[in-house]
Amino acid sequence: MRDRLLILLILFTLLPRLEAKGAGFLDTGIFDPNQLGSAIPQAVADQAILLVGSYAAHRPYSGAVANTTGSLFDLGIETTLVKIGDGLPDALSANGIPVSASAVPAIPMIKVHLRKSLGASSEFGLSALTFKNQAVYGADLKFALITAEEGPSLALRLLYTWISIPMLYIDRCTVIAPELVLSQPLSFAESWIGVGGRYASGIMKTTVTTTVGPLTVSTDLSKTGAAGSGYAFTGVKFRIPGQTGLRLGIEGSFDFAGYHTMGTFIGVGF
Repeated sequence: MRDRLLILLILFTLLPRLEAKGAGFLDTGIFDPNQLGSAIPQAVADQAILLVGSYAAHRPYSGAVANTTGSLFDLGIETTLVKIGDGLPDALSANGIPVSASAVPAIPMIKVHLRKSLGASSEFGLSALTFKNQAVYGADLKFALITAEEGPSLALRLLYTWISIPMLYIDRCTVIAPELVLSQPLSFAESWIGVGGRYASGIMKTTVTTTVGPLTVSTDLSKTGAAGSGYAFTGVKFRIPGQTGLRLGIEGSFDFAGYHTMGTFIGVGF
């Protein structure tokens, strides 16, 4: 499927080129994981990890003030469309593999969300998606820096995401993102703007199998990568009729690495 980020699959079609670089070590049928891993350009691995981290990153869909109070909590579903940036295609092209980001222009992400206040000035949120051994788990913790009854409120938010997507050769990836968010709460809605920085690090992994006479040798090929980017975002969430009831939200973001997003949140407050 094209939604499996076809450009990532190119990473592990490099083996014919690795044989020349490896000075014949593939001819023996014995793979040295260190040599194979070093043959994949570091810039390619870094941008692949940033792509997956930006795509699957936890997104709170909330402003600076607590969406819930007392024993209440919000439960809902996020649907986000993530544009594919030029970082990975550019890194592949620089290493002799021309690829256009337009091959996969944007990819949807769906997660289940839960939010719960920890008092008047703090709140946490959780998100998750699991499917056939693929998993994405996220969390955020928000602390109000300025809470105003009239006028904007300001909060610091810390986000964390853990990702494992074997079908994209991502053994594991973690994403850390601090954010500052400014919002204007009303009785029925809250609008917000914010800025943040995202740092993704992880390990790409696949298994290479070769046959030498009667023997079959399987070797894990892995490569670590890490990269970061900054972004700005804005959104609004409506509470109908109030603290309990329907939740309708929309948020868009501009990412300096090109991973722009547009998404919606639908849920209920209990």
